[in-house]
Amino acid sequence: MACVANTKFRKVILDIDGVIWISGAPTEGAATLLDKLRRHGINFCFLTNDCTAPKAKRQQVLAQAGVLATDQIVTPADVTREWLKDTNAKAILYLGAPNTLADFTNKGLVRDEGPVDAVVIGDLFAHYDRYLLQRAATAVMEGATLVAMQRNAYWSDGIQQYVDNGFWVAGLEYVTASKALVMGKPGPLAYLCAMKLLDRMTSTDHSLTTFVSDDITTDLRGAKDIGLTTIYFGSQQNLPRWIDYSAKDIVDLGSILIGHAHD
Repeated sequence: MACVANTKFRKVILDIDGVIWISGAPTEGAATLLDKLRRHGINFCFLTNDCTAPKAKRQQVLAQAGVLATDQIVTPADVTREWLKDTNAKAILYLGAPNTLADFTNKGLVRDEGPVDAVVIGDLFAHYDRYLLQRAATAVMEGATLVAMQRNAYWSDGIQQYVDNGFWVAGLEYVTASKALVMGKPGPLAYLCAMKLLDRMTSTDHSLTTFVSDDITTDLRGAKDIGLTTIYFGSQQNLPRWIDYSAKDIVDLGSILIGHAHD
């Protein structure tokens, strides 16, 4: 039977890396916290900027660790799929991991030659192709929309930082004198897609939805910009004043989200 929790936090969006998953393993206590959120009737989902692997693979790894239901994750591919549908794109050029393509479109939309409506940039580090980069730049300069599945300078696994997709996106922006439309965080479309999963957008008051992340300048700032309540997860001191709450660990996060209600 569900318990009654703090009514401030009825809808929660959680970052994955750096919050419930650190350095290739579940954060200690993450599975227990998620079970408590379910028991207390707190609706939650996960929002990640990971575009290196298929969504099903990430779901499988998380589920095996006991921290995720398979329908609770939103990826940049999900946001890209919604954008392509809304804009009625007829043809795209895709630069990224081949195994993530099926997450946001079918092969019939991808063009090997000729004009395209959009150039979609995913993870290129293991799939660099100078010819494709040249073709992408030409397509954007001829009018195609430059779409970045995400544009982070770095990503963190909760311990170590690594150069991220912004490396490629910024280069294409520079050579084409264009600005990319960002699908992942901190782009507003990412948060709105997660909110749609949570409540089908039944509320226009975004402050009723809470976003949790260890990333201040990208993830939390983007969430705050569209009016979400923000919770910083980590040990950093002297936080920006606009951050609403901070949690140093999973126990602390549980106390904020659930309060001191009895299980």
